Amino acid sequence: MGGYGINLPQYGLFLMPLYPFIIGYFMIRKNLFNLEEIAEAAQRAKLAAIGILATSINHEIRNPLYVIRGLAESHLANLEGNAYQNDQERIAKSKEVLSKSIEQAQRAMDIVKRFAAFAKQGTKEETQFEEVDLLAVFEGILPLVQHELELDKIRLTSDIPDDLPPIHADRRHMEEILFNLIVNACQAMKNGGQISVRAEQKNGSVQIEVEDQGSGIPRDRLSKIFEPFYTTKDTGTGLGLYITRQLVEKNRGKIKVESKLNKGTRFILNFPLGNGR
Repeated sequence: MGGYGINLPQYGLFLMPLYPFIIGYFMIRKNLFNLEEIAEAAQRAKLAAIGILATSINHEIRNPLYVIRGLAESHLANLEGNAYQNDQERIAKSKEVLSKSIEQAQRAMDIVKRFAAFAKQGTKEETQFEEVDLLAVFEGILPLVQHELELDKIRLTSDIPDDLPPIHADRRHMEEILFNLIVNACQAMKNGGQISVRAEQKNGSVQIEVEDQGSGIPRDRLSKIFEPFYTTKDTGTGLGLYITRQLVEKNRGKIKVESKLNKGTRFILNFPLGNGR
């Protein structure tokens, strides 16, 4: 129905399904966004995460290897120096050294398996809901971020109660969420400081806070930090916090941020309890 009582055919209704494709076509033709730049940014984000994992693997795996080498060198020196009184003592010491070496080798293998499992998980996989122990998740990612913390002289403190109820979420996603937020905090604190991770049961859900003592985010930029490709870092891709928000929402959670310039930033997350409430 047109104006003044004149009937007009509503041809526009038939074109409405085509509008998104038409808009997309012209955005590409006019270079309003560059697909190659988007792909390159995603690749840079992936390589940055791989770089952190690689240096962490190198850092974590050296400890058990050094122990194995130390045990072997010490035992070999004792054997060559006839430090053992008889064959019985020699055999007993050899068994002890071999047992400790196997233990450390298994520790190294566990570290590699943990990193491999974390590296191959993706955000496109179907969300697998289960009851997740947040404290176990936090302790599991500590080796992944330890090198980054030591490199920037950052202290990481945690206050996650042992009796905190489990949350209803995907464990892999929770690992990546905490990993991303802690690494993001590290990158905001190149002069050292402290990162605090806290959790508590609150209003029928579990609330998690990740707070840093970094430079903070200006008020006019706070609303943009979860947007894709928006970054305040010179070398950032703007995908870390965007992916984090996607994962939080996939797990029926909510995330918000508070920040003060030269004081620090705090991310606040809320997730349903294990019973799905």
